Amino acid sequence: MGTSVATKIFALFCIFLLYGTLPTLQAEKHSLYYIYTGLSKPVNLPGIYEFTAMGLLDDIQIDYYNSEQQKKIPKQTWMKEKMHEDYWEKGTQSRKSKEQWFNVNVDILMKRMGHSESDLHVLQWRHGCEVEQQGDEVKFSKGISEYAFDGEDFLSFDIEESVWVASVKAALPTKRKWDNVPILNQYTKGYLEKECVDWLKKFREYADEKLRNGTPPDVHVFARKSTKTKLKLTCLATGFYPKDVMMTIRKYNTSLPEYEIESTGIRPNHDGSYQMRKSVEISEDEEAEYNCFVTHKSIKEPVIIKWVHQEKTTQSVPVDVGYTEEPALEKGSADRENAGKAPDSRLILALIFLAVDGQGSGPFFLVTFPAVFESGSDAKLCASLLKPNESLTLTMFLVDEKNRTTQLGQQRSSTVFHRCFNFQSGTSRAFKMTEKRKVMFRSYMPLTFIQTDKPIYNPGQTVNFRVVTMDAKFVPLDQMYSLVVVEDYNGNRINQWTNVSSTRWILQLSHQLNSEAQVGECKVHYTKEGQRALGLSN
Repeated sequence: MGTSVATKIFALFCIFLLYGTLPTLQAEKHSLYYIYTGLSKPVNLPGIYEFTAMGLLDDIQIDYYNSEQQKKIPKQTWMKEKMHEDYWEKGTQSRKSKEQWFNVNVDILMKRMGHSESDLHVLQWRHGCEVEQQGDEVKFSKGISEYAFDGEDFLSFDIEESVWVASVKAALPTKRKWDNVPILNQYTKGYLEKECVDWLKKFREYADEKLRNGTPPDVHVFARKSTKTKLKLTCLATGFYPKDVMMTIRKYNTSLPEYEIESTGIRPNHDGSYQMRKSVEISEDEEAEYNCFVTHKSIKEPVIIKWVHQEKTTQSVPVDVGYTEEPALEKGSADRENAGKAPDSRLILALIFLAVDGQGSGPFFLVTFPAVFESGSDAKLCASLLKPNESLTLTMFLVDEKNRTTQLGQQRSSTVFHRCFNFQSGTSRAFKMTEKRKVMFRSYMPLTFIQTDKPIYNPGQTVNFRVVTMDAKFVPLDQMYSLVVVEDYNGNRINQWTNVSSTRWILQLSHQLNSEAQVGECKVHYTKEGQRALGLSN
């Protein structure tokens, strides 16, 4: 009971030294948004409808409607179970009314802007609310009701002033008309601040455990060579939901300043979860202790993963590959019974890629070999390196059951290559193995989007923009762009990039405007697979 003040201060200091820079307790953020999309004309593409609407609770789709089915349907089991039939019937009628409203207003905007009916144009509306939750207390934080035309800001609601804000001249007539009906703006403000929040709280009460409690992150720490004397130390958190996450790279349990950190930001995974990477460049002979520190609402304690420095930064990656044109054996056949009896001298094919100049994202390669090797005869195996991202050494081995190896050949290359290796197959009893895989073919109809970091720039500023291509299900794809062009308002080409590829689905580019550039509209075009398209205008 006689603990001194100095002892208490020392104990407090030790706690901060142990945990480093801990994040402050932040309120949970939740959102409910509805997104409506109307096209000026139907398109003959699978999954693309003239009108669609969806509800998103914390970025998870909870309901859906399209102009073909014309029925509001649940997208989560708990929505189907908890919401009564009359909710879906009323919702269907509401969506049908909005579909008619979109048809009328898309036509009005087409005529107002002088667009041809043969052209395809898109009107979108997003409205909803965000809240902050601290314990049981839920507090309104933001309300949004905004319209976009062809992907550009068109009209938005200022909830503080209860007026509409036009982003372009073509939106001014609509702004004046709606602002002249004060009761409409009062209703919009009331819905965003009260009714939307009530629905959000109700849906979260009904939601399943995964949505309420979240999914914890899977955390990894690794390093790869960035220069001859430097390593790029990376912290990866993936598979977490919701997307709010706190991640720091720590040196001796003290968080590094953000200006030293390179971050990808939070990105979506294919399954509705999220991922984020943070990296820092360190010396190759660094002896300091580094770790990755991650906190998330789904975990009670922070995840701390230490980085273990390895002398060798290269890595051998064994990959099981195979190709056969023979059909798969049926269960119980004589061949399968013989295949289960492994002879002592059977041969196993191992393919090893050795990354010599560092570890990047995995290369794409193909290995083919005959379905049957004649014992004691000449045999051939072919390998193709399709997409190298560094200098690689390809080594072919035959490995027997006693792990004795015979090298068949070796090839080092940093470019695409195809090579066949001849070798003498061993003498042994017959052994046959087959594998059958199903392959799906589907139409490749990608959609490409271009996004700038802001809508308006002053002369001399740098325009940062990204190009992203997605398939019909909005899954991002890696893509080669044969030409990306920036034009000024006179149509003069002021910058270009040729044969550039996206990295992890995103092509990130920038262009510095002339300090004496005239005020006007700049355009970005891209050419992909011989098709030229307009990406954006600013």
